[in-house]
Amino acid sequence: MLTKARTTSTQLLSEARAKAEGMVTEARTRAATMVNDARARAETLDRQSRETVAALERDAARKHTEILGSISQEKTILEKKIVELRTFEHAYRTGLATYLQAQLRELDGPAPAAPTDPIRTPQDLVTSGSGARAESRS
Repeated sequence: MLTKARTTSTQLLSEARAKAEGMVTEARTRAATMVNDARARAETLDRQSRETVAALERDAARKHTEILGSISQEKTILEKKIVELRTFEHAYRTGLATYLQAQLRELDGPAPAAPTDPIRTPQDLVTSGSGARAESRS
């Protein structure tokens, strides 16, 4: 009976060891599979994030180029408008100065000999050879 008990205990101990080794092997296999899956997911996420970053950088560079182009066009248009306004200002000032000088010359000129008749217009009068005014006869 002792021998049988020893045999049974040895057999049970062997089975327990085998079962434990199987469980450890299975756990190691599952752990390795989980680690490999996690690495694969991490690599996939890393690749996807790098692709997303690259796409965002390309998009940002494109938008940057578009905005700079738009600003450059606006700058060109505004510079042209400034040149046009400066040209207009110069012409306006020149015309105004000429007009004012003409007005000053007119003020400095000789005064009329007699006041003009407010009822008659200059077209109604004709100057005679002696300097006196006479009505026009048309």
